[in-house]
This record gives sequence, C-alpha cells and structure tokens, in this order.
Amino acid sequence: MAFSTSPLFVRTITPGVDVKQFLETLREQRWDDHRFYHHCRINQSLHLISALSFLGSYVMLFINPVWSAIVAWTFSMTTRQAGHFFFEPHSYDHVNRASHEHKEEIKVGYNLKRKVVLLSIWALLPMAIYFNPGFLGILPEHNDWLSFIEAVGTAWLYLGIAAVLFRGIQLFVQQD
Repeated sequence: MAFSTSPLFVRTITPGVDVKQFLETLREQRWDDHRFYHHCRINQSLHLISALSFLGSYVMLFINPVWSAIVAWTFSMTTRQAGHFFFEPHSYDHVNRASHEHKEEIKVGYNLKRKVVLLSIWALLPMAIYFNPGFLGILPEHNDWLSFIEAVGTAWLYLGIAAVLFRGIQLFVQQD
C-alpha cells in the first residue's frame, strides 16, 4: 500500500510530528504484524474466518450491540486468537531472522502476554456475573439464562470498548 507524498498531505498532526513520518511508521507496523505473525496457513484461514465474522458483528453493532459483542467474543475473537496461540510457531523465526521475544517486544497491538490478561478477564466475566447478578449495578440483573447471556454480552461489549481505549491511550503515551 503506497501513501501519497504530495505536499498537500505533509502536514503536522501536533507540533514536530510529520504526517508522512506517521504514515511510514504505521506502514512498518502493519508489515511487521503481517510478516511476523501470519506464517501458518491454518492461522491465515482462521484469521479470514474471524475477519468475516467480525464484519458481521460490526454490522450487528447498529442492530443489537449486546449480541454483536457475544458473536465477536465467542466466535470471532476465539477463532483469531486460537490461530496465534496454537498454530503460530513460538520459536526462532528463521524467515525473518527474529526471536519470538523480539517479535513480542515490538508488537504494537496486544502481544501474547497482554492477550492472556485480556482473555482471562473475558473468560472470568461470565462467572463473576453469574454469582453477582447486576455486577455492582453496572449490568442488568439476570433472572433466566437469556438475561444472563445478555448481561454477559453487555459486559463483553464494555470490555471490548475498554480494551481498545486502554491500549490506544497506552500507545499514545508510550510512542513518540
């Protein structure tokens, strides 16, 4: 993907930050993500399935956000992360001449350690909601299985928003 280098597009976002440099950094980060984390055909296939189901859940956001979150977390996210956890090699990457540790260090998004934390919270939320209906007054109380599932979906919707905001703010503070 090529970005325009026209003078019209070379403006500053904030003083001292060049849009051209920003776009080049973004391009490099996308390339690193692609070449470091998507070697395995199984992982690529799982990502395709995940991407298509995420697209469906994005459309559902405008129709029913709670069920959109349920689809996104139970199907899209688990499919995508299974590829990273189980099918991508965690040993030395001979193709790119990089150790797994190096790849995890430069990863901009959620590396495996961050994913373990995020997915642990995701997995524990249903249990917390089951034993604490209403979850501290944040969620609707459940009195049957459908309302329980919808309460979990609401929590997962909040978790998804919080995860994106948290990582975005963290990157804003950490990156130059």
